[in-house]
Amino acid sequence: MFMIIGAMNNPKEDVVSEIEAIVSAEYDYVELTVEPPMASREIVLERLSEIKSAASSSKKGIIVGHTAWYMPIVIPYDSVRKRALDELVRDFELFNKIGSVEYVVVHTSFSPGYESDDIMELSLIESLERLKREAEERGLRLLIENDPISPFSRYERVIMALDADMCLDLGHAFVVKGLRSGLLLAYRTGKLRHVHAHDNKGKKDEHLPIGAGKIPWDFVIKTLKAIGYNGTITVEDHSQSRDLRAYSGELLRKMWREIERGNIWELLPVGP
Repeated sequence: MFMIIGAMNNPKEDVVSEIEAIVSAEYDYVELTVEPPMASREIVLERLSEIKSAASSSKKGIIVGHTAWYMPIVIPYDSVRKRALDELVRDFELFNKIGSVEYVVVHTSFSPGYESDDIMELSLIESLERLKREAEERGLRLLIENDPISPFSRYERVIMALDADMCLDLGHAFVVKGLRSGLLLAYRTGKLRHVHAHDNKGKKDEHLPIGAGKIPWDFVIKTLKAIGYNGTITVEDHSQSRDLRAYSGELLRKMWREIERGNIWELLPVGP
């Protein structure tokens, strides 16, 4: 069993050149995030033929669509929430138009405007129920990603309430001290379909290259292998160094190979 490793475009960089760099780094697939300033829906639609052509040189093409994490799908203003959900559905339509996209990722969210956390959580579940239905109607599988602010226990409750598929963001989980909880949830539910990999020092969501922070990658990879995970893993390094993003994929593959051989391999840091 071997990992399927892809990478996500940095939305601050030209979307086509980002995809070309991901393919050049020999990643298996592309996860396309549709976000301003350089990968907005309008830009992606305008350059869709270029994008599809660039991604076609990878083994699997664009198989994961990723949406903006900051869409206000949990907010005590129904008109604003409805507009945010409508915008995400338009993203789903774009991913459907690409043709090769199998999964679409949306995020848990929060808002301080509710009178209680329980009511906010119900609002989140209601929003995600609609998105799950809209994705399925377009032939896409909705994956729910944990955020780097909310307690991980909230994410657990949402996944269980919706019987939803997981996108476990390892960097986000590490920030909220939910790394072990996330891996345990994946094991208990069998709902893990996709993983985001990037590093940080445990204080904030930094999206560093693998090995540049404090995430215990040997433990993470061993655990993923132990629970039988054989899905996709996207490197989400937004450090703006394409060389380091390529190196992150190499490190993940090396760790997997060493663990399969039964070796204890100590991850070397990428930088200070």
